[in-house]
Amino acid sequence: MQRGDIVTADGHIYKPEPCEMTSGKDINLVVDDFKQGIFKDPKYGNGPLLYNLYIPANYDPSRKYPLVLFMHDAGVVGNNPTRTLKQGLGAIVWATPAEQAKHPCFVLAPQYTTVIADDSS
Repeated sequence: MQRGDIVTADGHIYKPEPCEMTSGKDINLVVDDFKQGIFKDPKYGNGPLLYNLYIPANYDPSRKYPLVLFMHDAGVVGNNPTRTLKQGLGAIVWATPAEQAKHPCFVLAPQYTTVIADDSS
């Protein structure tokens, strides 16, 4: 519930509403710019590998781009492909507008459903 005025940077004032409001949608800047997909390799029984892929905003297919591969740690193992993007900045830092302006690149962040490497690996 909004309890006081909200003043925007350009001076617009939003007065409090007399009732409580809720939102059913999260907006995750940069995270929402990643596309989710599933890779299946027939050499490994077509087991699915979930992944997140960021494609540069002004992608030009005639140009070459580097690929940044981010491998998450065991703390976000699971079936939700965006967990690796929301845990920290490891993948998303490369997709921010500031970094993309300096270093346009693809960013690939797979999401593993089981632990594939641990401290004894």
